[in-house]
Amino acid sequence: KPYHVSRVNAARENDWTTGAMYFNEDSLNEILEKAGRMYGHTIVNLVSDDDSKYTMSFPPGEDFDRIMDIICMTVGNIKLIRQEGSVIVTLK
Repeated sequence: KPYHVSRVNAARENDWTTGAMYFNEDSLNEILEKAGRMYGHTIVNLVSDDDSKYTMSFPPGEDFDRIMDIICMTVGNIKLIRQEGSVIVTLK
């Protein structure tokens, strides 16, 4: 079985230890899953994942609502519905 070796930015790969979030060519679904996990929120994604990939980063302690707003602005065609401790992501 062939192996693949590549360089990684160790600081970025370990951002979770400091509370920072870094996404490099990640899908919307991957980004939402990680944000929900890191902030302890339930995020229900009703948007079908297409082939779009996103690169973005957030510093430690960034406000969850601000992160979600930036994700919406970046993707462009989604909106958030906040309901009793959960966030629903849907198309505009």
